[in-house]
Amino acid sequence: MAAYSKILLIGHESKDGLEDIYLEILQGEGEKRWYEAKYDEEKINRLGSVSSVIPVDRDDPNSILDACIAFAPKLFEDCPSLNDVKSELKGKNMIDFSTGDNVPKSWNKLREEAKKDLKDIHIYEASIKRHKLLSENIN
Repeated sequence: MAAYSKILLIGHESKDGLEDIYLEILQGEGEKRWYEAKYDEEKINRLGSVSSVIPVDRDDPNSILDACIAFAPKLFEDCPSLNDVKSELKGKNMIDFSTGDNVPKSWNKLREEAKKDLKDIHIYEASIKRHKLLSENIN
């Protein structure tokens, strides 16, 4: 079985919190953890055709950064290695760090370059739990 366990929201932050959400990254759980994205494609686009990212393992400290790079490369457009990674990912729809499938040779370099940009990215997260409606109290 597989299910979503967490949602990460990326957008512009105001004094009241997150607003103008332009990217939602869903964290899925199954045999492996994976990430996929839903977003406003008028504001931001994914890296090539990448629709899912699988981290090395569930405790991978780079997993969120990797998902951000894959699903919001515009946030890292000042990174010199981004164009190399785009070229290496042409026609790929998944990056699997657990097996090494479709991991661009330039990815580690891009990851290091991208870390400096994290301070400017507003990421919020929430666990996904079934909502208990109050329907039993309605007559």
